[in-house]
Amino acid sequence: MKSSIFTLGVIAPAAVLAFCRNDDFNLRAPNITNSQARRNLNGLGKRDLIPVAMYTHIMMAAPPTEDYGPSLQVQRDLINKNYAPWGFQFVDVGTMYYFNADWAANADALRKEKSSQVRRGDYAALNMYLVEGETAGFCFFPTDPAGGPVDQGTLDNDGCFVGIKDGRSATGGTLTHEIGHWLGLPHVFEGGCAGSDGCDDTVPQAEPGRGVMAIPGDFNSCAATAKESCTPGIKDNVKNFMDYTDCSSEFTPCQGGRMMEAWSWRMGRALAEGVTFKTLMKS
Repeated sequence: MKSSIFTLGVIAPAAVLAFCRNDDFNLRAPNITNSQARRNLNGLGKRDLIPVAMYTHIMMAAPPTEDYGPSLQVQRDLINKNYAPWGFQFVDVGTMYYFNADWAANADALRKEKSSQVRRGDYAALNMYLVEGETAGFCFFPTDPAGGPVDQGTLDNDGCFVGIKDGRSATGGTLTHEIGHWLGLPHVFEGGCAGSDGCDDTVPQAEPGRGVMAIPGDFNSCAATAKESCTPGIKDNVKNFMDYTDCSSEFTPCQGGRMMEAWSWRMGRALAEGVTFKTLMKS
């Protein structure tokens, strides 16, 4: 099916994450040590925010009946609020709509076809795909520079896929969670009680916390219902963005440093010979 396309220019722009599908792809988080992560925290508050180009691709069966611009900007503002303490600012460089029922069915539908056709920017550009029929989300980790330059398939595949509802939410933490993967963070329950998310300031966790607010709107109230899934007396990471919880509202210092280290795997990353990419959004 041929898709219709139109573009909006830059529009001067957390709740529970139901399910993240990163595990479906058997993706491996970057091997970054605690010491590597923490050295990136030196002088963090004195550095300028790192601008990250963010391209937004909205895939729908038919044109929207309302202007999505304001709600998209509210979610971008929330993302930037969550990432500013760790040195990142996501800069909207364009929003493109694709009216194609096949592409809009879910993130998996013709995923490689659609991402190879529409992705923009180099390996340091975040491509966020908002797919009408998608009910969860996933995002690809950066690959290790030791593996060599980025090839065409890896570049085309890179990005985050979520539902349109999440991309327009005023309070939802799904995009913040998925971008955490894009910047090298695994789930806090990675490997269960015997595993590790690579950070020494999160606690071992057997499974998703599924924290629920005891008091509506109070991020601290999930502690009242939090499980102690690995160690008696030590509650799960129910406020962490990399759990599944109503109270997602924080990253830890180690996670912040880990994201900065992972960013160095993206910024200025060499591309293999012959690899090409688009930059401008079509009008």
